[in-house]
Amino acid sequence: MKKPLYIIVIILLVTEWMITSCSSGIDDLDLGENLLQIKSTVLLVDTFSVNLSTVKLDSIPTSNVDEAMVGKYYNDHSGSLEMLHYFNITEAYGINSIFTDNETDIFDSLTIRMNYSHYYAGDTTKVFEMSLYHLTEELDYIDDGESSEYLYNTSSFPYNDKPLGTIEVKNPRPVQKDTLEFRIDDAIGEKIIEMVKSDSNILDSDDNFMEYMKGFVLKASPNNSAIIGFTQDSIRLKLYTHRIGFIKEEREYEFYSGISYNQAIGDRSNTKFMGLSEQKTKISSNATDTLTYIQGGSGIVTRIDFPTMGKSFFDNMSLFKGQLILYIPEAKKSGIKDDKLPSSLTFYTTSARNNLKSDASITATLIYNSNYKEGSYYAADITTWLLDELTYDTYNTNNGLILLFPLSTMQKEADMVFFNGQDNKEFIPKLNLFYLKYDNE
Repeated sequence: MKKPLYIIVIILLVTEWMITSCSSGIDDLDLGENLLQIKSTVLLVDTFSVNLSTVKLDSIPTSNVDEAMVGKYYNDHSGSLEMLHYFNITEAYGINSIFTDNETDIFDSLTIRMNYSHYYAGDTTKVFEMSLYHLTEELDYIDDGESSEYLYNTSSFPYNDKPLGTIEVKNPRPVQKDTLEFRIDDAIGEKIIEMVKSDSNILDSDDNFMEYMKGFVLKASPNNSAIIGFTQDSIRLKLYTHRIGFIKEEREYEFYSGISYNQAIGDRSNTKFMGLSEQKTKISSNATDTLTYIQGGSGIVTRIDFPTMGKSFFDNMSLFKGQLILYIPEAKKSGIKDDKLPSSLTFYTTSARNNLKSDASITATLIYNSNYKEGSYYAADITTWLLDELTYDTYNTNNGLILLFPLSTMQKEADMVFFNGQDNKEFIPKLNLFYLKYDNE
């Protein structure tokens, strides 16, 4: 250990009882007359080191989640995070009615429409600009040899760099508003009408149509300062047409989203975290201004190690509670507003190479304190995990814990939380171990 072990006696529990004569109901059974005194003391040990470091997971599956994330924002410590949403479209219901009885619908416009999910990260008081681009390769699942039903936050597909359409929203208000719709290139809509009229085999099936259309990507302008969420199942291309008879008949056809996923692009250049490249790498908080962080979408997580524990369980002592305390910096330092702090976080057991071995079944709960002099922190009961990790009363210091958002949040959102590292001048992480020490007399 870095400093001598000292033990604080919190409570002294003294339990005494006397067994004088006990009977099981048989008169001649005598258990004896003996005085047994048992003293137990509750001890707190809080001197074990807690080391924090930052790790980047290789990939996170983000296909077909219920939230489409689009935008970009910047944090002084961690750099920028950009989110793009890729999707393809299925054939519209009733599309063949565009051409009937030798009459063809007259094209009006083609738009993309989506509903806000009311989620955002970053600054939504500034202009939000978003464009739609056409993929140059078909969007499809990646066959990784184990499953062909996933796309990841690191997956990418090439697209034409000329946007099909762009919308600029001066004040997006994603929490208050419901719908966003903007016009895209007429040529796509006119081509669809022509395919119906020519009875193209492209419209014979959804698979043919998706292969022909390839897919699309929603991307925000580089100058954006926010990431905004949209409900994935609300995204659709809408083809507006009309026919003129006795009266003008307005029509519309909806092309629904098929395969979809969110891509995350982090730019940590010129930051202390620029060395995060592969999962086996971890960067100690000592090298990152005494901070670590976790971030949804990008796969950034915090690793927790207990390097001085080793053989820390003693004779005549029983561990009955292990409590982990992780302090967070105040908002003016982290850049994370208090109302964006999640109420809880989750843990995975990890190996020396930062592999996620198993869900540790541990939840860290936010203890918020508006008076920063007393510190806000996340607290977690890790008793069961510690006991499971013991081998002959010895803890393997190569193992540790990975702290992250719940998987559903990691897949589709871009929230961040920073933590004070072990060399922070105030509010360092703590491991409080409570033991029962037995003294038999």
